[in-house]
Amino acid sequence: MKKLKNILLLIVMLISVTVFSQELSIESNLSGLKLKLGEEFTPDSYALDRNGEKIMCAGVIYYNKRGVFSRADAITVNREEGKIIANKPGIHEVVALCVSQDGQRLSRTFDVVVDYPKTEEIKITLGGDKIYADT
Repeated sequence: MKKLKNILLLIVMLISVTVFSQELSIESNLSGLKLKLGEEFTPDSYALDRNGEKIMCAGVIYYNKRGVFSRADAITVNREEGKIIANKPGIHEVVALCVSQDGQRLSRTFDVVVDYPKTEEIKITLGGDKIYADT
């Protein structure tokens, strides 16, 4: 009987989370973002309801999806200033987590592209004095 109650409670919780997530979506200026190596960016994210009305989150938390359980530093988040910093080139996933007034959470993952730096100089060093042609 206790097991059945736990299963029913779990189902009710999952349905309420699903209903909340279907009612709202997250929009952000992180969408389609391209950064240069070392660049800092201040994201702005908010929730939209079904009618497209903007709903401000009580709080928005940003984090590097790969860095949740590790020390991944390709994209770091300065929580005090609310900025993300591009540390390594490539395509990185940044998660925006919107916390509503009543504590419900809604998240969305955004791909952030960090461009490879331009090559400043190419040096070619030839080994030795002799160059053999036609060999």
